[in-house]
Amino acid sequence: LAPYQLGAHLMLIPFGELQRQVTVSVPGPLRVVVYRRLMLRIAAALAKKVHARALVTGDAVGQVASQTLDNLAVVHTKLRDYDLALELQTKALAAWERSVGREHPSTAMSLTFLGKIHFGRGQDEETKQAYERAVAIFDRHEGMQDGELHARFFLAQMLLLTGGDRERALELARSAR
Repeated sequence: LAPYQLGAHLMLIPFGELQRQVTVSVPGPLRVVVYRRLMLRIAAALAKKVHARALVTGDAVGQVASQTLDNLAVVHTKLRDYDLALELQTKALAAWERSVGREHPSTAMSLTFLGKIHFGRGQDEETKQAYERAVAIFDRHEGMQDGELHARFFLAQMLLLTGGDRERALELARSAR
């Protein structure tokens, strides 16, 4: 492609030592988010140094943005920073709905994350609503989807804990087998 470009300069950054430091100091589920943040910080610093007007990552913006927001929301949920987690997850859900639609299993998965955050905030009704919507989306798709078992069991648990429909709770638990 070189004959068709206006000029490009390749910069290679050794990342191995940073990866080793992250591996020993960051819990496994959070590493990918930390790696991405480090790489973007390095890229931003290089872009500033060469006076670049844009930074192109090659990501599919809608999907990757929602995945990153989901991941950051999970991090803040684990830190019990539920206010920031809720803000991030609400944005992630909107990004999923825009990029893949309101009825996609990825949207349902994002709703399960939202349900967890509402549960952490003690918002039982919002928790049930998020999980009900996720389960309804999963029901419209064939085969077991990622997060579907969790959504069914957690919704069943919420119904039982809050004095909800016991028969519906049992039905959800049975369907998750």
